[in-house]
Amino acid sequence: MSTAITTADSPQPAPPSPWGGSDEARRAGLRRMKMVATGLFVLAAVIYAVTLMTVGSSPEGWLGYLQAGAEAAMIGALADWFAVTALFRHPLGLPIPHTAIIPTRKDQMGATLGEFVGTHFLTDDVVREKVGAADAGVDMVFDFPQLIAHLARTRNARSGTIVGSGTVSNRDPARGYSCIAEKRARETIADGRPATAYMSSGDTVRIEMFDAGGASIFGAIEQKVVVPPRRRGCACSPTRRGA
Repeated sequence: MSTAITTADSPQPAPPSPWGGSDEARRAGLRRMKMVATGLFVLAAVIYAVTLMTVGSSPEGWLGYLQAGAEAAMIGALADWFAVTALFRHPLGLPIPHTAIIPTRKDQMGATLGEFVGTHFLTDDVVREKVGAADAGVDMVFDFPQLIAHLARTRNARSGTIVGSGTVSNRDPARGYSCIAEKRARETIADGRPATAYMSSGDTVRIEMFDAGGASIFGAIEQKVVVPPRRRGCACSPTRRGA
């Protein structure tokens, strides 16, 4: 059984740029890489032209390998240039079909990408903090078969009766907990203070139990913590019944 908690507002700091440096430094680096790529393309073209003019189109020995490598380098460079350019604009300004893909299809691509990320990456198991994944089949003082046997001896239980226990935890702390208060107590014992906060307004708790094959047994129970509306004309001061 696993319990997951999400908060309504959990701002995260913006990650640093993976490229580092200022925009001007990145532009300079881009210009430098363009010059290197262009230089390598020109070098391959010169090697291919020299070998073609001196020994023909089918040289033997190491010159053949040199010419073939230069030819392959030119083809690969042109293919890469065309592929990258075609994403953002028409190569050489020519209206070639299926080019300038991003400017013409950015809305469709954004919607498709958003749906893909939401379906495959922003799932509940990924974005929610998991409090515990306790195994209800072990470590219980009275397991469910014993609870059901006791119930059958003392109550007129019928088909469809729901049998519940207290919060289930395991002796192995790596399995987590099913009770925030217990988790906070264990954290206090281990570290001197609790690290897990209590639930607050806007948090959502989800509880679901799975069998040995990973199938959900009774479906997910999911509830959101909300602030109850105040009643009109009620001071809402606590009073003791019968006082």
